[in-house]
Amino acid sequence: MQEPHHVTKVSKATQLKPGVSGNPAGKPIGTRHAFSQGFIRDFALVWQEEGLEAVRKVARKSPESFVAIAAKVCAADVRVSIEPSAGGLSPEDWILVQQVVQAVKAALPDAAERNPTEVFQFVLGALRQADAKTINGE
Repeated sequence: MQEPHHVTKVSKATQLKPGVSGNPAGKPIGTRHAFSQGFIRDFALVWQEEGLEAVRKVARKSPESFVAIAAKVCAADVRVSIEPSAGGLSPEDWILVQQVVQAVKAALPDAAERNPTEVFQFVLGALRQADAKTINGE
């Protein structure tokens, strides 16, 4: 048989007023802080003694742990930059490609609606015509 639940009567309100802290001095430095500091100190000692060999051992025996540790250590320092890439073209070549596309759009206003092969043939024909040498005044 279960014991009945009892409600404790409170003689005064236990809720703090909004904006009032129950601990105005802040959290005291305690066991968790001491543990963290001790852990960091001990870790540094092991690193000083074992160093690179310990890292290699973890990498060999537990690659998942190795990657997880690396991610945690590096996460704050890693910055990712995402930039458009055009198959290894240099920035100058990419600008040239953009200029060619603009020229094609100007010469062939409906290029976006045409079949890509048709647009390519148009461009190829224009390039051949521009590079053609005149023979007998033609």
